[in-house]
Amino acid sequence: MEPRPCSSTDVDSISRHSSIMTQDSDDRELLCGYGRCTPRWLQRFHTTRWLLAVLGICSFVQSFVVNAIFPVDLSTLEKRFHMTSTQTGIISSWYDFAVLLAVFPVCNWGNSGHKGRWIGIGTFLMGLGSFVCTLPHYISSPYHVEEENQTAADYGQCVYRDESAFVCDIEEAKPASYLNPYFLLFVLGQTLHGFGATPLFSLGTAYIDENISQSTSPLYLAINAAVTAVGPVIGLFIGGYLLNIYIDFDRVDTSRLPLKDSSDPRWLGAWWIGFLVSAICGILTAFPILSFARELPEAKKHRAKDVNQVHAVSQVDDNDMILKGKIKYLPKAIWNILRNPTFLTCVVLGIFDSIILNGFAAFMPKIIEAVLSTTPAKASYLSSVVIFAAAAGVLFGGAFIKSFNLQVGGMLKMIFVCQLLSLILTSCFLIQCPARDFIGINLSYKNEKIRGGAKDLIANCNADCYCKPEWSPVCHEGSGNAFYSACFAGCTDKMESLTVLNFFLCFI
Repeated sequence: MEPRPCSSTDVDSISRHSSIMTQDSDDRELLCGYGRCTPRWLQRFHTTRWLLAVLGICSFVQSFVVNAIFPVDLSTLEKRFHMTSTQTGIISSWYDFAVLLAVFPVCNWGNSGHKGRWIGIGTFLMGLGSFVCTLPHYISSPYHVEEENQTAADYGQCVYRDESAFVCDIEEAKPASYLNPYFLLFVLGQTLHGFGATPLFSLGTAYIDENISQSTSPLYLAINAAVTAVGPVIGLFIGGYLLNIYIDFDRVDTSRLPLKDSSDPRWLGAWWIGFLVSAICGILTAFPILSFARELPEAKKHRAKDVNQVHAVSQVDDNDMILKGKIKYLPKAIWNILRNPTFLTCVVLGIFDSIILNGFAAFMPKIIEAVLSTTPAKASYLSSVVIFAAAAGVLFGGAFIKSFNLQVGGMLKMIFVCQLLSLILTSCFLIQCPARDFIGINLSYKNEKIRGGAKDLIANCNADCYCKPEWSPVCHEGSGNAFYSACFAGCTDKMESLTVLNFFLCFI
């Protein structure tokens, strides 16, 4: 049979069939599931509230491990793996360095891609990074607790130690190496944390904003930020509790240890459990976020009602180059963004906030531990207090914006007022109590101020003691001055009671 020309009826039929196939394809892309597996019962979870809940859990896990577990465990990691404060500082800041490396590629390709998949893969990487951080515990031998020398009754007083033995101890105490495998594992873990968190915070906000109405967006984003702020609170409490559990309870018989409790200076807590919990939660949370579609079913309806508030210089028609997602278009897109004064204002505010908050959050437990002479567990509990205020502030800010329906201009004015109040309150840090005089630290044995941070611990009264540089401060009752240790105070005898240890015959 010879082929015949298509009639108008055939063309209409083909057109309708093609339209139906396109519509079916579009509808399938808006379904919740994994590939072709899109069961009907799963669609009831394909809503903005469930999206907010899952993204909130992802943000919680990130802040839990990065802003709580790591800061709480810093002093324990230094003691356990013989790392310096410089090394633990590098580990803490390496997360931000990893984010810096990943943020431009992620934003360039992720903005035009499937944001849910990017965030899901990132959350899986965060879980993998937390698992890497647990490896030093499993590949190292159990922690050895040194026995106290009770027969010698050596509590740090001057006992005219053998100088040659002390010199040998100093020679054996080699500086920590940056090739320390444990140090490198923590750096690798923080790298994965940074890479994994980048899609969450660079694309997660846009993912929420694109799928909800413009009026509801501030409240949803505030709730997400509040959940993120709660992560460190829970993490600090859990981290502090875990430090009361012995580090190797899973490998040794704790009943035979020469330790009473966590108040013993030789005690090291189970730092690794927090990372293990984060690893499990991160990997499990990745799968729900991967099931969400590129956009929710009601997203188009919300976009039709949104009001365009884009600054004039940003209305350049660069959608094509963003959608193409190629590196060569990235410089022009960045240039268009940098010409936006609203964006630049937010960036400057973010920079100064990060300078203060990142350092404050990373080292706050360790600072409190040193200043208040408390245990790492108690320091973590005290550190969590300020985060309650942060979470309350985020929720109040989101509710305020929604109640008064603030637009971009109003939000910027609100930010300016809040930052001004913060600056005024921050100035209270300038009010401080006079520092205690520490002989050999900020006051010499001749009652002269020591400048420049240089220590001058050796004097005639302790020259023959050959004191070890172990921090164990004692206080002189008469003058109120403090000494680095009883040995550096020249004390040769001691008397111990149930609660107090007094030193006598001090050559000061």
